[in-house]
Amino acid sequence: MVTLSHFCRKTFRWSPAYRDAVKGAEIKTPAGLRYKCKACGNLVERHEKQVDHIRPVVETGTKWNGSWDYYRDRLFVPVAELQVLCKGCHKSKTNAENQERRKQVEFCQHDDPTWCTDKCPKRSPKCRTKSRKIA
Repeated sequence: MVTLSHFCRKTFRWSPAYRDAVKGAEIKTPAGLRYKCKACGNLVERHEKQVDHIRPVVETGTKWNGSWDYYRDRLFVPVAELQVLCKGCHKSKTNAENQERRKQVEFCQHDDPTWCTDKCPKRSPKCRTKSRKIA
């Protein structure tokens, strides 16, 4: 099953900004085309390069608000907001962003008091704290 998120990310690869980011990282070598990782500076082959959003599509420290318009606007950004990374650097950056997101495990939705936290000013006696990972 293909989700809307998966479809949007696949479509992103056809965007002019994506192509421009890739072309900007291209380096011709005697062994063929290589791509320079912006983080570590290594030259990698095509299958080892990944185009990364400098600012995450879903910001760390926030939870996704459910708006596909917001998601689309954050996914399709100008080339200046993209960088080419090798798989290792991209994985490290993504893991760090995901750890930051997991720090925000408690949040309050006043229409559902079971999700209120200790710091919630509207906390009622029925509230209890729960944890949830934000993906």
